[in-house]
Amino acid sequence: DTTGASGQIIITGLPFTPNNDNNISSVGAVMAEKMFGMTEAAKDDTTTICTWAEAGTTQTRFYGSRGAGQGWYAIPHSAGTGRYLRFTVTYAV
Repeated sequence: DTTGASGQIIITGLPFTPNNDNNISSVGAVMAEKMFGMTEAAKDDTTTICTWAEAGTTQTRFYGSRGAGQGWYAIPHSAGTGRYLRFTVTYAV
């Protein structure tokens, strides 16, 4: 139950702190049901959703891309019951 939550989805408590070197990337996969509060236009335009382990913290965040040259945007949360999120993230420490 995520009722009352808002803003970007952030998962805390990774077992290790990611490397502070900004040239080191993380990679992951996402599977979700009713978790992402994107507009209909964003749902239509989003080509990729990924996880990103934030350097120097024990957090991972979720970002979407609208294709080449469009940049990345923070995925907003859609609060409520019956929401499911599964993800993987691999990162350098």
